[in-house]
Formats: sequence, structure tokens, C-alpha cells
Amino acid sequence: MKRVVALVVGAVLAVSACSGESSNKPAAAKPSAPKSVAAPKPKAKLSGAWGKKFDAVSNKGGPGVCADVGDEGCANFLTEIMSLTLDLQEEIEGQHRGREYPRTMDRSGR
Repeated sequence: MKRVVALVVGAVLAVSACSGESSNKPAAAKPSAPKSVAAPKPKAKLSGAWGKKFDAVSNKGGPGVCADVGDEGCANFLTEIMSLTLDLQEEIEGQHRGREYPRTMDRSGR
């Protein structure tokens, strides 16, 4: 039962980390004079695409999917969530954006 709770909490933290990171960023300084060099393109937030993926997986479970501990349906549901969480972590690592999503990248299980 503790593993089920830990997996669900981990998945919820992963989703919330994707959608809540923008509030900690300081406002960008405005340049005093126009420059001829184009500013680097800002990276797209991961929460849009990944939030939809997590929503789709979450909707598959339905209410009571994990009502019986050890149920195969529950195990498959949680496995899908954890697989998606690991895919998200790989995406963040691949884009070198770990500092933007520290809670998602925290693998301590807290």
C-alpha cells in the first residue's frame, strides 16, 4: 500500500512541478538601446504537452482503479504514470532544463 501511495504522490508532484515553475523566475531586464542581434528564442513550457499526456493517462484509470491493492488494473495504471514520469524526466535532462524543474527531477521520493 505504501508503494502505491508513493507512486501516486510522485506522479502528482511531477505534474504540479511542470505547471508551477514560472512564478519563481525574475522579470527579464529590458535593453536600454536596440540591438541588431536577435534575442534567443525562449524555451516552450513543458506543462502544455506533458500536462495533456498526464491527463490522458489519469483519465484511463477512473474512480476506484486502485481500490483493491495488488489489482492488475491498478498496477498497470501506476506503471503507466511512472513510465510517463520517467519520460518527462528524460525530456528535461535532454533539454538541460533541470534547474527549471527541480521538483520533477528530485528522485529522492519525497
